[in-house]
Amino acid sequence: INTNDISALHSVAPDPQTAGTDIPLAVFSSFYKDDIDRINNLSVACGHISKVMYPGESMNFNDTVGPFNAGNGYRLAGVLKDGELTKGFGGGSCQVSSTLWDTLMQLEGITVTMRKPHGNGGADYLPHGMDASSGRDDLNLIFRNDFDFPIRIDASCHDLCLFIAIYKGE
Repeated sequence: INTNDISALHSVAPDPQTAGTDIPLAVFSSFYKDDIDRINNLSVACGHISKVMYPGESMNFNDTVGPFNAGNGYRLAGVLKDGELTKGFGGGSCQVSSTLWDTLMQLEGITVTMRKPHGNGGADYLPHGMDASSGRDDLNLIFRNDFDFPIRIDASCHDLCLFIAIYKGE
């Protein structure tokens, strides 16, 4: 799809206030290459962010999915550091924060309080500027659920596709 043709993003459920818990409020997917260590890291990060968030609750992506080390299940995989590709524990976690950010941007009941793109080099899994880098204090995705109901984040990766859906929680 040519992203220049996208004029607006809309929620999947027509009205978040009256939506049930079985139809997503927002969804987004990104795709990745077949790299066993990166896939492991994507899966680990997805497991950490798949949760219910209550009204007023915030998520600090780095705190939620980190620390990025072997003890937390992460493997060495490609990371962008100062525009250069290198190896680091948790390589691929930025794809999870980026795909989550693109999902969150569809919802008016979410307030993003911190997000930075990768910069000039960009990330190759999303259109330039549509990413949310993570992994350091100054590179993080932080957001708050400002809906008056809980939300449920479901994140998974399979068949080279990272998929995130946000539902009305119970």
